Amino acid sequence: MTIKTDHCYRPLLNWFELTEKEQSELRDNYDSIEDSMFFRYKKQIYDISDFMSSSHFKGWDAYYSDSFFSGLVIRVSDCGDGLKVGTYYS
Repeated sequence: MTIKTDHCYRPLLNWFELTEKEQSELRDNYDSIEDSMFFRYKKQIYDISDFMSSSHFKGWDAYYSDSFFSGLVIRVSDCGDGLKVGTYYS
């Protein structure tokens, strides 16, 4: 398994920090979207509640699969207001 990251922390965003375009694209997928937390990565918005915790990715807090062989991993900062993102593939 290979994981690539730029080691930069990205800020966690709440619903009101998203652009109107981002909000309109996401609105239909949620019942109580105002309580969700998001981040931007490679021109996309991700909801951290879509990520699952796993001990399979050592040093990372959670993952999100976009295929059987690839996806994203995240590591939340110690202060909890940002996260590192990596891409994994095998």
